[in-house]
Amino acid sequence: MENKKNITISGMIEKVYFRNDTGWATFKLIESATQKNFQCTGILSEMVTDGSDVICEGELIHDKKWGKQFKCLIVTPVEIKPDSAMGVSRLLASLPGIGRTLAAKAITNYGYKEAWEIAQTYPSVLGIYKVETAIKARNKAISLNSSVDFKARSYFLSLGLTDHQINKILKASKNAVQDFKDNPYRLINIDGFGFLTVDKFALKAKINANHPARIKACLLYCLNSSEKNEGNIYLYGKYLIKIVLETLKASALKNNNPTVTFPDYQTVKTELLKLEQEKKVFIDHAKVYSFKLLNAEKEIEQKIKGEIGK
Repeated sequence: MENKKNITISGMIEKVYFRNDTGWATFKLIESATQKNFQCTGILSEMVTDGSDVICEGELIHDKKWGKQFKCLIVTPVEIKPDSAMGVSRLLASLPGIGRTLAAKAITNYGYKEAWEIAQTYPSVLGIYKVETAIKARNKAISLNSSVDFKARSYFLSLGLTDHQINKILKASKNAVQDFKDNPYRLINIDGFGFLTVDKFALKAKINANHPARIKACLLYCLNSSEKNEGNIYLYGKYLIKIVLETLKASALKNNNPTVTFPDYQTVKTELLKLEQEKKVFIDHAKVYSFKLLNAEKEIEQKIKGEIGK
């Protein structure tokens, strides 16, 4: 393969050779389509290990010391489903002393549900002969299974979120996955999640580009950005809607989601009026203010009047 940028390879991590505290790792990837082997570097999530299916985006480089390598800029795990044969196979393969061969044999012999139960009780039955290795395998299996957020972590990892981002989400919500599916733009209320960041993950989760929550979130983002970056205390409605339409389209195209239809002017206007009803914006003679900024202005005005009245 020639040196190219922005290559995407889907495959399975056969072996993680090294991983440091930041998650940076060197590993061997087997491409699904061609079964070719790639020596890779990149950041791996804590849950990604030997046997994990991933999608890697990056570039093929030639290192003077290490030779040809695939430099992964983004490593996105494929969602693991622990309630399926394929999911349990991947989980078993990630346990110490098991690997892909024993995992496949275990599922053939016992079925995926019983095989996973055995892994949490007597993993030596699955072919692990060293006692210390069997104990490590059992402890890891118990840890994975007892983690109430396992499915949530797996789901968010498949969308490309980092461990740090997922920790924030799980801390903020007990039903994180369902909340995200209902309205991913709730994440904007969490520190570190702006509209553009959330929109990237929402589009990857196949949210409709015309979803009302997306339009409302973009309206507030554009209004607040104008105040923060340009010092505007309001925007005229027509101009705000124009910016929103451009932002929504640009974000979708940037994230490889060339949706056939995008919101039109009237749709965005309707959502803007809904925001006014929800008391999230204030509209006065075609001027649109954010309630947050408007309240701040009133507080300043009252303080000034108070000082003058003394």
